Amino acid sequence: MDWVLDKVVDQSDCGASVGNTKITDLVFANDAVIFAESLEVLVMALEALHEEAKLLGLEVSWLKTRSRFQTHVQSHFQEEEEEEQMAQVARQEEELEAQQETPDPSGPWGRPSTMRGAYLLDID
Repeated sequence: MDWVLDKVVDQSDCGASVGNTKITDLVFANDAVIFAESLEVLVMALEALHEEAKLLGLEVSWLKTRSRFQTHVQSHFQEEEEEEQMAQVARQEEELEAQQETPDPSGPWGRPSTMRGAYLLDID
């Protein structure tokens, strides 16, 4: 998985900047998150992922792939009110996802492509 994502990062210039640090991806078991600062870069990363995974006999589970968009990064020291708001938003997102039969690549809010985003990928 790490080898595949290294190839994806090399081919797509994906990543999101947090201060002076650029985060390209996070991996756990067979799940991965790829970060990008534009939808165009994210699409390039997904295309590269598809091609690199295929070479190893792996397949991206597109039905399990989800998009999330974040407009800014918050400090990990959040007040209780912010945490409650985030929990409320998460519940609303779950309700929206439950209502959607087909995943929409622009996300449930139809955000413009200039927003920072990340795709959660499940590779089988």
